[in-house]
Amino acid sequence: MSYEYVRVSFPKLCRVLIDGADCGLTEEVLRVDPGSHRFELAGMINYEPDFDERVIEDTNPLKPAQIVFRVKSR
Repeated sequence: MSYEYVRVSFPKLCRVLIDGADCGLTEEVLRVDPGSHRFELAGMINYEPDFDERVIEDTNPLKPAQIVFRVKSR
């Protein structure tokens, strides 16, 4: 089976949930199965969007899909 790759960015180091499972840390290149996935940050409540759901395809370890979360503005 082939894999896809993502990098989740946030200004603070925190755990990344992919489809509800703890899969690593922000800024790491993470490996996922091809297809649709839901990305969230574990234990964080002050970020936006609340989650990012998208289809991951046509990536590699040097060119991962970029998932970006920001600190929630008041």
